[in-house]
Amino acid sequence: MRKVYIAETCVEAHLVKGLFESKGISVIVTGGDVSMSDPTVWVADDAPHELIQEVIASFSPSKETHESSYREEWRCSKCGEQIEPQFIECWRCGAYQPA
Repeated sequence: MRKVYIAETCVEAHLVKGLFESKGISVIVTGGDVSMSDPTVWVADDAPHELIQEVIASFSPSKETHESSYREEWRCSKCGEQIEPQFIECWRCGAYQPA
């Protein structure tokens, strides 16, 4: 499974989940409960990248949410550390994510 959307609310996460399921993509939602983590939408690893982008583009409650909703993990070009998608700066060496 891979994380494809970070929602602001559980309702938003489940709306996005419904959009993916309407396209036949298996989805789970995690977080947003007592764990105090942001609700996130995860899809199967074999889901087509283009279809993921299409679904996310079709759901944009705000410009800000849409721009930050789908990112993949990235590797720091300075130290090689694997960084989670929600971060734009390497936790180890402070280098910024490449454009």
